[in-house]
Amino acid sequence: MYFGLPTIVFYLLNLAVVFVALRFLVYKPVIRFLKKREDSVAQMLDDAREERDKAQAAHEVYEARMEQTQKESAAILAEAGKSAAMRAEDIIAKATAEAAEIKKRAERDIENEKQHARRDLRSELADTALAIAQKVIKREIRAEDNRRLIEDFFKEVG
Repeated sequence: MYFGLPTIVFYLLNLAVVFVALRFLVYKPVIRFLKKREDSVAQMLDDAREERDKAQAAHEVYEARMEQTQKESAAILAEAGKSAAMRAEDIIAKATAEAAEIKKRAERDIENEKQHARRDLRSELADTALAIAQKVIKREIRAEDNRRLIEDFFKEVG
């Protein structure tokens, strides 16, 4: 095989044509594909950052709401405690008033019973005194005289 100048130029020309053909047919599409892929990856990274930022913002809102909810629940519990204490005080006050009323009623009932017992005792004493007086005197005493004697007796006794 003979390598002369025309053969070397032919090979160089073929090499240049193959180089240009490969550059337009393979290299540029591959570069375009890689560029699109790079842009796509960059876009995905930007989207991921944006989503992360949104998630972070949502998390901060969630934390703030949780803190607010905890404060509100603490306030509600405190208010419920105050309300329960006030209701307890009210119930105690009502019970105390009711106990005082029951005590007054009982005292009135006792006083009424005492007066009733005194009347009954007076009546019985009067009847007994009359019976004794009748036996002593052996005569009949009128009811009017008896009542006057009994009233005089009780005035003296008290």
